[in-house]
Amino acid sequence: MNQNNLVLKYAKANLEMDEAYHICVPPGSRVDAVTTMQGVCGFVIPIHGKALFKVCNENYELKRGTILHAGPDMNLSKEVIGEEEWEFILLHYRVLQEEERIDSLLNMHYIINLFPSQSEEIMKITDYIMDQQKQYGTKYLLSTKILLYELIEKLFAFSEESLAKKPMGWIEEVLLYIHEHLEDNLSVSEIAEHFKMGGKQFSYSFQKKTGLPPKRYIMDIQLKKAKELLSESSLSIAEVSRRIGYEDALHFSRMFKRSTGIAPSAFHRHFGKNPY
Repeated sequence: MNQNNLVLKYAKANLEMDEAYHICVPPGSRVDAVTTMQGVCGFVIPIHGKALFKVCNENYELKRGTILHAGPDMNLSKEVIGEEEWEFILLHYRVLQEEERIDSLLNMHYIINLFPSQSEEIMKITDYIMDQQKQYGTKYLLSTKILLYELIEKLFAFSEESLAKKPMGWIEEVLLYIHEHLEDNLSVSEIAEHFKMGGKQFSYSFQKKTGLPPKRYIMDIQLKKAKELLSESSLSIAEVSRRIGYEDALHFSRMFKRSTGIAPSAFHRHFGKNPY
């Protein structure tokens, strides 16, 4: 699919935000022979875990950084793969006054691949959308519409940037590997070994590229992910701890309080906003 043509279609379309949902599905779940929702297009934005979606007989493996778009009334099968819970944002929007054509947005299914830092920005926009949709009044309808267009613009800008950078440089591969294996609590030496580098060489090259020692970068990512989970979900402290690579919840709680000045339980009480 030509991305420039797709961007042009969005530029000409009249779009309206419908609804956004934060969904968690247990491992092993499977749904066959259904259709996507009637009357709306949707983006599936993965947060955690992996799933295999089959849309109109085309397979898409989804994980954080791989975003799926599908139109209404499309044949759909989906399955959670791996041992982890599948967590994602489902964002529905309407295409107003769209003619029924073969090249309509209503007939488009595709994926967009992002780098880890780009995924973080997309998640911020989806957070804003979900906050705004809880409000009432015409100004909030306008703000969600603006955010929808901002989300789409960012997705294609990031996609173009990702395509221009491929094949990924080693640092992008390292960052992606760290994000995808956060739960494994890999040591710096294990990561260096995976990329066939000596420990000292890896640490020096990593800090030169990112401005941070790898251990500090990993801790910052763990802390950021923990804050997201504590504010956006109803997961227990033990589960949040496990999600970021800490088997010992007490150790995690001490690290969190040392870094933020507040215990994770208190952080959840003060900043938690999950409505589900």
